[in-house]
Amino acid sequence: MFLFMAIGAKAAEFNPPSTTKSDIVGGKYVLDKSHANIFFSVSHLGFSNYFGKFTDFDAILIVNPKRPKTSNIEVVINTESADSGNEKLNEKYKSKDFFDVAKFPKAVFKSTELDIKTDTTAVLTGNLTLLGTTKPVKLDVTFNGTALNPYAKKNALGFSAKGKFKRSD
Repeated sequence: MFLFMAIGAKAAEFNPPSTTKSDIVGGKYVLDKSHANIFFSVSHLGFSNYFGKFTDFDAILIVNPKRPKTSNIEVVINTESADSGNEKLNEKYKSKDFFDVAKFPKAVFKSTELDIKTDTTAVLTGNLTLLGTTKPVKLDVTFNGTALNPYAKKNALGFSAKGKFKRSD
């Protein structure tokens, strides 16, 4: 789940989040890392799945509500921040077998296309650079809502996204 805050945007009062497109305020939004997560799962030879999360990442979202397909996002992930809750597995994540953090400390996703399906769903295509290789990835995105964040006093947008790719790619 991702929550973005507008840079310098101010609004007068709090309203519950809205999924009405006309309520979206355009501009540059910065990820609120304290209210965002990037989780992943990996198949263990087809027998089971194990899970992890990245604890250090940033994202910038540019929103154009008048021309939503021109909106874009860039996410930068510190691969060394992969955390499974298990130290032995965390060491494996950092090794050459997984993220090879010594050689490739960052993974980057840059959007290239937004295919809007409904008022609250879309498919976001982008290029994921991981281990020095860039491949297209599709994310199923849900727009969770927009409103003035009553604490930050800035417009906020919330999204959830889910995608899948082969590690071998």
